[in-house]
Amino acid sequence: MVFKNKNLYIYFESTGRFGTGFLTTHCLSLVVKITGDILLDDGSVKGFSVVMYRDGENDELLEGLRKTEESFKISDKSYGWTSYEYITTTKRNKEAGRLAIENFKENISKVMLFCPEINSIELDDNGIKLTINRSDIYNTNYSCYKSIFTVVDHNKSDKKIFLYNKVDEPNEKLTEKFNKDRNLKICCALELDKDDHIVVDTFSPCLFCSLPLVGSEKHLLPCIINSPDFEPDAERQALLLDGNDIDDKTGKTSDPGVNKMILKRIQKMYEILLHYVCDNNIKNRYLLGRGLDSLPNVTRFFDRHWYLTNFISPMRDILIKYPIVWNGQEYVKLTNIYFPITNEYLYEETKRKAYQYISEVYNNNVPTFNESINLKKYLWDKDQRISYVDMKKCVEKIASFTTISSLKSKCNINDEWSWIDNFLSFIKSNHPKYIELYALIPNINGKFVKLTNDLSGTSEVPDNMIECLEEVGIQWKESHLHKNLIKYSTGSEHNKNYAISKIQEECRNNLNNTLKLMHYIPYDQGNDQIHKHDLIFECCSVIFKKDMGQKKNGTGFPKYTYDGIDNIVFENLCKKISSCKNITGNYTIEFINKFLGCVYKYYSSYREYSIVPNQNNELCTISNLYQDDNIPSQFKECLKDCFSEDINNHLIHKNITSIKPSMKKSIYDYASTLKNHFKRPETGYNKNAAEYLIGIIPKKDKYYTTDNFSDFQNKQRYLFTLYKIFSKKELKRKNNDETLNYIKNFIKFSKNGKIIPNQNNKFCSIGDLYNDGTYEKSNVTSLYQKGNIKEIPEELKVISKMLGYDIKEVLAHGSLERPCLLDYSYKEICDKIDQMMKEKFENPKNYSDQKFKEASNALIEDYFDSIGEKKSKDYFPHTFAIKENIILTVIYDKSTRKNLTEIIKQYDEKEIEKLNDPYYIDKVKKVLNNEVIKQSLSYSSSTTFTNDYTDITVYNNDFDFVNPINKETGYCGEAYIYELLLKFGHFKYVKWMNLNEYGYGEKLYYKGKTYTIVEDGSHYDIYAETYDGKKIYVEVKSTTAEFGSKVPFYISQKQIDMMKTTKSPNQFVLALVFNVMRSPSHFFMSLKENIVQ
Repeated sequence: MVFKNKNLYIYFESTGRFGTGFLTTHCLSLVVKITGDILLDDGSVKGFSVVMYRDGENDELLEGLRKTEESFKISDKSYGWTSYEYITTTKRNKEAGRLAIENFKENISKVMLFCPEINSIELDDNGIKLTINRSDIYNTNYSCYKSIFTVVDHNKSDKKIFLYNKVDEPNEKLTEKFNKDRNLKICCALELDKDDHIVVDTFSPCLFCSLPLVGSEKHLLPCIINSPDFEPDAERQALLLDGNDIDDKTGKTSDPGVNKMILKRIQKMYEILLHYVCDNNIKNRYLLGRGLDSLPNVTRFFDRHWYLTNFISPMRDILIKYPIVWNGQEYVKLTNIYFPITNEYLYEETKRKAYQYISEVYNNNVPTFNESINLKKYLWDKDQRISYVDMKKCVEKIASFTTISSLKSKCNINDEWSWIDNFLSFIKSNHPKYIELYALIPNINGKFVKLTNDLSGTSEVPDNMIECLEEVGIQWKESHLHKNLIKYSTGSEHNKNYAISKIQEECRNNLNNTLKLMHYIPYDQGNDQIHKHDLIFECCSVIFKKDMGQKKNGTGFPKYTYDGIDNIVFENLCKKISSCKNITGNYTIEFINKFLGCVYKYYSSYREYSIVPNQNNELCTISNLYQDDNIPSQFKECLKDCFSEDINNHLIHKNITSIKPSMKKSIYDYASTLKNHFKRPETGYNKNAAEYLIGIIPKKDKYYTTDNFSDFQNKQRYLFTLYKIFSKKELKRKNNDETLNYIKNFIKFSKNGKIIPNQNNKFCSIGDLYNDGTYEKSNVTSLYQKGNIKEIPEELKVISKMLGYDIKEVLAHGSLERPCLLDYSYKEICDKIDQMMKEKFENPKNYSDQKFKEASNALIEDYFDSIGEKKSKDYFPHTFAIKENIILTVIYDKSTRKNLTEIIKQYDEKEIEKLNDPYYIDKVKKVLNNEVIKQSLSYSSSTTFTNDYTDITVYNNDFDFVNPINKETGYCGEAYIYELLLKFGHFKYVKWMNLNEYGYGEKLYYKGKTYTIVEDGSHYDIYAETYDGKKIYVEVKSTTAEFGSKVPFYISQKQIDMMKTTKSPNQFVLALVFNVMRSPSHFFMSLKENIVQ
């Protein structure tokens, strides 16, 4: 039962919308009995009853209307109120009724708040009664009110308290929209408990249009908002927020415009509530950020950008101005406190520990633990005004203190050692990587250091050993934990043996450290050891006088500390000698010879040092030297003068007799060296070397015979003879046939080096080439058989090249009588072409490739016809199977097929046949060639070259990149324009298409910068995008010619096509760069307008 408040003025505006309440009752029952009072014409009040029959369809509904009229009755008895009786007959009806009751209980108090016409409510749920009565309304300061409702549910009494701010003000937009005076009515409310804590019913919607907008629960808000002026969707489940503020048809405020106006007006009301809450000690203020952390997950009738920009962001700006964060003592502003982030931890205990450490490091300027958990639910990210602190930031702050003493003073920590000990144990368990990344661990010096493999504990190392460690340069205190750390450990403990091993390690690598260790005499190791170390100390005092001091007590140093000390001494002597590089001064050849005899006997590691002189008096290691086995001096001069290779560098000095290298070198050991030098490109020195070497003729012995050509000495003599022949002047002017004849004769002697020409007349190594064709059976004849050899047809060589594989590059020249070990058969080239055709056809991007078109036409239309269908199918099975598809999609592209179709439609077969008649064909070509493509270009207004580049020639490829010079010129121009566009500052994004960001590709060096180039294949070189979204495609044309020169720049057909298809405001632009390698100058041209002045 609903009882009205008779003391209130009743507005003639409905609290509902669209009849949704009436429609909803269909879920309960289609038959409704209504009783109530009716005011008759004579002014008397009578009771009435009527039964509404809403079941059935079509004619049944009309019958139901008749029955409803017949059921209407008037009685003398007055009922006092109106009642609706729904008879639930199905399970679905009952479920709907139960849900309605639950929703009623959840929202009725708010409905009463927003509908002051309702004074009290009574709900009888099968004998369980719920009553809600409006109690006092308090008018507070700040235009805020407190309204209290007494709720009795099943004999249990409670209070519902609401703090709210409301407006009821004239509004021009509503008045204009509805053509009558209208006020804008809004109420913003917060629910409080009896202790003035803000509470939130998460099951109730935040949006009300007098009644709750059930279904709008995704709109989370910091307060409950009611406005009868809201414009929801037809189902009252969402606000209309998408679309223009003005209705295009009426010119008045649209429904979305009304809702946006209300949300903007709410912001001031929200701030009034905030002001009141903060001034009146209202608690649970973190709930005032509810719904401001993110956008609602709403997709229908919702403008996300408007909602974020015009509602959420302003509400955040308001909230951040007020003290809403409880730090345990007082409420402070969001901007004046640090927020510990602990939600990454699974367990409550771990979260509390993390919170406590952060709180102490930040001097307790943080919310309470529970407050920080609650705030994290509603605070938004990426706001520079709010200081979030997770454990990583806490660790970074601790690391910034650098020392344990600084931590104590800046964080007011009493027992700093206990605190850091516990903190490190926590970090080790939960964030082990942080100890490695940040300096957090105090070492013996009290300095914070990172966890490394070297960081360890130490407790057993005595003082004299630590003294030695420090003297040899080991920062022992730097790399070891402070002994005050009890709980934390790195898992490693360095004992005395480890410390000694480090001393030994440093002594082996450093002469000064070796001398420092020599000061420590092990007086507890026996007379022999003491005597030995005394002698070593004395020797070192003579040789290294400046580095030696007084003896020190080495008691406690184990015997193995000094094992090999004599080797260390010899090592340093060897280093001293090797540092001289050459035989000089006191280090005469006689002294070195004696010294080498000494180390040969006592110090086997002498082989590691450069102490043995070569034939250039340079000191080398013995392993890099060889005995000189009578190598001619003329041969040594040849290698040095012609190839800058001095073999004296690895031949031992002839006066060293105390030691000998284990290997020898003779002239024959340098055959591979000569071979490698002669394989390199000719520099002019190869000929000089040949003149040296050809004159080194072996002496004839008693076994010499002229017929024994295979003998290597005879080969040398034969080469000398060839040299004399080829050095004659009359041989300089020979034709190609004679040259090939000389090569053919020469390769009978030797096929080494790149001396075999391929079918493109390029010299190659024989291992890189094949013979053209293969031997066939004598009884097989064919068009391509030459004798008993079947060569590869020239047609297939041309087709293969057009497909990207130039077979002539790997075929030996035909005049050389098949010099190679391997053959390239007719079947193999057929298989190769067949596979290339298949792979290219599988990629539709190749259909427009002119080379692929020409290759397809030559193979299918010409070559298949010449060899017949059977051989075509046998040798080219893949291509033969798809030849029709290739003809239709590659040879005749879409445009050609369309033109052919149009011709067939317009002309009969006889007329079309005339196109192939020689008499007509010349005339057709003349007509076709008379059409000239002209491109209209607009040049930069600042240039003076507008008439020099009006002609753009359509060229198959826009640049000759086969030529490496052109290729470098092109890339340099692209680099120049790329850097220029970056400097302009007009573009938010610039990308050079050929520039590889990951460092893989060909290196380009230009204007002091290095670029990595990988060809992209795009029809433009640079892509740029302006700040207003305009897309610019830049094709760069470059030349080394001076600025103002007339130079042709070629443009591919695909680039012209892209110019045509690029629609405004986007542009396809030409960038012309002159004198690119020295002092570049440029200008831009576009089809429509200038983009760069």
